[in-house]
Amino acid sequence: MLTALGIDSLGSGLYLPLSLLYFTLVAGLPLRGVGLALSAATLFTLPVPLLAGACADRFGARRIVITSQVLQGVGFCGYLLVHNIPSLLLTALLVGVGERTYWATIFTFIAETSTGRQLDTWYARISVTRSIGLGSGTLLAGIVVGSGSHLLYQIAIVANAASFGVAAVLLALVGAGSRRAARAGKAEKTGKGGYGTVVKDRPFLVFTVTNFAYSLCLTTVTIALPVYVVKELAGPGWLAGALFAVNTGLIILAQAPVTKSVAAHRRTRVLAAAGALWMVWALAMAAGPRVSHAALIPFLVGGMLVFTVAEMMQSPTSTALAAAASINELRGRYMAIYQYGYQIAKIVAPALFTQLYAVGATLPWLVLALVAACAIPALLLLERNLPAKAVRLVEAEAEAEPAPATSRADTSKKGVAE
Repeated sequence: MLTALGIDSLGSGLYLPLSLLYFTLVAGLPLRGVGLALSAATLFTLPVPLLAGACADRFGARRIVITSQVLQGVGFCGYLLVHNIPSLLLTALLVGVGERTYWATIFTFIAETSTGRQLDTWYARISVTRSIGLGSGTLLAGIVVGSGSHLLYQIAIVANAASFGVAAVLLALVGAGSRRAARAGKAEKTGKGGYGTVVKDRPFLVFTVTNFAYSLCLTTVTIALPVYVVKELAGPGWLAGALFAVNTGLIILAQAPVTKSVAAHRRTRVLAAAGALWMVWALAMAAGPRVSHAALIPFLVGGMLVFTVAEMMQSPTSTALAAAASINELRGRYMAIYQYGYQIAKIVAPALFTQLYAVGATLPWLVLALVAACAIPALLLLERNLPAKAVRLVEAEAEAEPAPATSRADTSKKGVAE
């Protein structure tokens, strides 16, 4: 499974830095049209996770994940035939449907084959594997860009399409450990399933909002840091890239130990601690203009270390909590809703940063600090409203048979075992 995810990430890392260059240099399309087409595809596919989550509950997440890989592979093959904006929009829509379906269901797939703290471990492994794949793909993309060869651009697109095909085959070969939610269809027919149940689960929705808050920190840094370092702090042009390399390297080396070190603690409190670290990091970034030029690089490296530790604490823990807090028969739908925290943050972050930065260079960081700070008490208050087995692993519960969907309200009221 990890091999399939690694190959998928390698292809994505290879494509992402090349996307605009491929369509403008090789396909010969205008930059403005390319940007509009890709943005439109992103917007039009926003509802896809809702359908993907429902399909995962009915047919099993493994099948839907494999389908998403096939869709993306076919879409990337179509990129080789793009010759105008409409054809780009159509193929980008196909790729977008596949991508959103993948991210809406991959964590459900993992949850169908893992329980308890295995969830945290598996999600941590995914984070490491994805970092290695994306990093390696980005290095290969640099070689393609440096060559200037149109043929290499096309080979890169073919390689990415092939990576999705190989990943789909490998996932298809994985044993049928993925358990279909056999009672999902029955729940739908009796009116006790569907997204209505998820929407009524207020603690889970509040938790999803906190995920949006943290996702805003994760997304904004990739957009804001290069601009802030170069324009406001007068740092060298290579510094932002080096900071992101520190982030990637630390995740690869330390994600597993960090996940293991927080395993004994309540997930909500691990997430609250991550929020506190992000708040400190954002406030430090706001103080950046007061740092001397000689101390700038150590200051920013230290800040990135704090940011990355928070990321390593939050990413697998948050996803594991979401999966564990879900009703088994409706987990696909729950995880689809949860993923919207990330998706909406990706949409909001660019506009939020640019508007705040236009008012004042330090304002975006102060707002991020406030957002992270607000999530902390919300998470702590949720401890007694989320299922106890989601907040803190209880061995007896881990071995017990999953409760039916109708018992969710009762389990939520039990609170957290002290």
